[in-house]
Amino acid sequence: MSRLEKSAYVNLAVFGIACLLFAMLRPHLGSLRAMGAFGLIGLWGMEPLFYRRSKESPALDERELSILRRSWRIGHGAFWLVYVVVLMCLWNLHRGGQIAISADILPWLVLSAFMLVGIVKFVATLILSRMDLRHAE
Repeated sequence: MSRLEKSAYVNLAVFGIACLLFAMLRPHLGSLRAMGAFGLIGLWGMEPLFYRRSKESPALDERELSILRRSWRIGHGAFWLVYVVVLMCLWNLHRGGQIAISADILPWLVLSAFMLVGIVKFVATLILSRMDLRHAE
């Protein structure tokens, strides 16, 4: 298992634990306060620890760097697609002025955008690392 795969599995596990913690806290604290459980996603910042170099081998080889670049592009592409659709749906709901959109939805939009990029990136990393990449770019 490569370093990229290990980090992707760990980051997906962190996301699963954060979702589980959110589900457990939501009935007691409410949705807005229970969002604090997603603070565990800050552990995604520890990802570079998986790429530490040993003296004999480089941190990431060319194939792994290509996979990392592709997965970031896929994650951001999914983000923009979903983000535009969600914002257009919210605009359509509010367009007539009959439905007010709560300001509490803004933290959810930001958090969900961050999580979407991360999750799609990690899943794309796992899928791309299993594929035979002949044309890296």
